[in-house]
Amino acid sequence: MRKGIFWRAPAVSAALALGFALAFAGCDMDGNGEAWTPPGIGLWVYGTTGTPAQNTQFLTSAVITYVNNNPGTRFVMAMSGANVSAAEVAHTLNHGANLTIVGIGASRTTIPFVSTSNSARLFTVGNGATLTLGDNITLQGHTGHQAALIRVQNGGRLNMRGNSIITGHFNGNLAAAEYRGTAIHIASGGTLDMSGTAEISGNGRGGVYMTTGSDFDRTDWTGWIRNNHRGSTLGTGVQANVIMLTSHSLYAALNADSRIEGGAYNPFAE
Repeated sequence: MRKGIFWRAPAVSAALALGFALAFAGCDMDGNGEAWTPPGIGLWVYGTTGTPAQNTQFLTSAVITYVNNNPGTRFVMAMSGANVSAAEVAHTLNHGANLTIVGIGASRTTIPFVSTSNSARLFTVGNGATLTLGDNITLQGHTGHQAALIRVQNGGRLNMRGNSIITGHFNGNLAAAEYRGTAIHIASGGTLDMSGTAEISGNGRGGVYMTTGSDFDRTDWTGWIRNNHRGSTLGTGVQANVIMLTSHSLYAALNADSRIEGGAYNPFAE
């Protein structure tokens, strides 16, 4: 460029700027640093265009069956809208299944759990399976339930990425070792991995139960586990954000983690 000559960027209208923002917002849809946005709603093989593998807005049993029948393939379920039915079925991801759920569009997508069975779970993440909650997704639990909203089995993995949220679940089953009265149960050998601003909050009887031998990874996590209470109704009783035995190898680290309000909580005799 010759001295004294300056290039000026062309003016961009407010509408055009908004269009750019909407087009590129959330390109890193599951918070893993990779820039790919699903072309529209439906179940997509990661990185593809054209026609989705399942052209639906809903988390149906057909969607989960398709994912389970294609182990080793990375799928992204793209949803849009303020309120999307989760369908009245309990979903199990089998070995090799890899499913990411993201919200696309300008508004957050809330997936309510509407099961008619009070002992069902929204998701069971089996051995060798991975469930990822990505940007703009809220899982809304059930207020009168007797089981965890999500159970991660030995060898399973639950990733919470971006600004995903799990909230509003009340699990009244305090006695059963499988559930421990929490919204999320990580069994021995299972993994919970949180990053971004992901949050677990507003659940009754407890947020997360970490069984001895389970793992909790925090990767650049600036979110929260908070306001999950132990009382008989939502929002009452002591905070019980991460429930675990003091003998758990992660107890000291989680108890000192400032992102977990009140630290780890052990209501059980050892």
